Amino acid sequence: MKNTNMQKILLAAFVLFFIYLLSNQFSEMNKLQSETTDFGTIFDAAIALNNGGDPYQATGNAYFYPPVLAMLFGALIFLPIAGASLLFFCLKILFVVVALKMCFQLLDGNRFTNNRKTLFIFGLVFVAARFWESDLQYGNTNSLIMALVIMAIAWDSKGRWLFSGIALALATSIKILPVLLVIHFVFHRRWKTVAAFSIALLILNLLPFIWSYDSWLNAWQSYLDAGVVTKLNARLSQPDNQSLWGMINRSFPASDLSNLRFIWLSCAALFLGSAGWLSYKTRTSSSIVTIAVASMYPLLGLLISPGSWVVHYTAVLLPMAVLWSILLSKDWQEWVPWTLFGVINIIFTASGWFRFTVNAAINYSLFVIAVIILFSCIFWWANPLNSKRS
Repeated sequence: MKNTNMQKILLAAFVLFFIYLLSNQFSEMNKLQSETTDFGTIFDAAIALNNGGDPYQATGNAYFYPPVLAMLFGALIFLPIAGASLLFFCLKILFVVVALKMCFQLLDGNRFTNNRKTLFIFGLVFVAARFWESDLQYGNTNSLIMALVIMAIAWDSKGRWLFSGIALALATSIKILPVLLVIHFVFHRRWKTVAAFSIALLILNLLPFIWSYDSWLNAWQSYLDAGVVTKLNARLSQPDNQSLWGMINRSFPASDLSNLRFIWLSCAALFLGSAGWLSYKTRTSSSIVTIAVASMYPLLGLLISPGSWVVHYTAVLLPMAVLWSILLSKDWQEWVPWTLFGVINIIFTASGWFRFTVNAAINYSLFVIAVIILFSCIFWWANPLNSKRS
């Protein structure tokens, strides 16, 4: 009876949360008529590209994704912008649900029973809800990228290398940083997945040259200028930028940019090297360890990207779920990981409370610190040299 009541409470919480998301979407549709929004910017870029124009120039460089996203959005530009926004919202809801289901399957949620299983599901849904809820509200693409990366990891773990490669290629074509996951696949010798990824990536990005050579070439040139070179040569020290680059620039505002870039690249190399070493060392480990190590790569994207805004933190879903699963299954029976997990959750959810907690969370780079803690927790637990891991 007690377990049934817990399930009813969980179901009621999910329904209320969905109603909240839906109300936010109608608010976003109203904003599209009078304000510049993330979805509106991508929509305008798609219209420009579809008409043979430059999506970056058409949006004043507010659009800074690779051209493939604008091409894919071409399927929506024949709808009124409010209708296109609603359809995109429904698509992202579907992707979020699929991502949550795959996380549950990846971490073998069925091994938990009764109230512990209900608790795991509750944590799985809400542990990163602060971020994908914001992404759904503002019409961005981070929920799609989050889901595609999780799909790539899940399908690869099941030997479905073709689907895995295509999912990762699509995520990388929308935003470059998911390509980091290839490092994990290479060290685990998932050669079929890497091959499928490489071929799908080439097809997605080179095929449009066949029917629109000039405009596609111009779009890529504009992207390299606006989306890569400009970003790498800007301080991006706004508090909202919760990446290593943003934190370093806020910490040393008067320092020369070349010196800060050296610090940033050194830190990035340290994190990438650590993850790559762990992938290599765990290539014959159990499934849960492999998934845990793979979940570190979305965190790397947040850390080493020149710009990681709060809505980009949808990437923490799988690694947070991994740590939650480890703690609930008593695979790490110490007070330290529970304390760190609590600290991470407080930091991640603090930005959704009051204005002063938002300012504190971003001004002191607490999101970056939380990601480093989360990365370190998973690294410590999955490290084969750690004799305490069961």
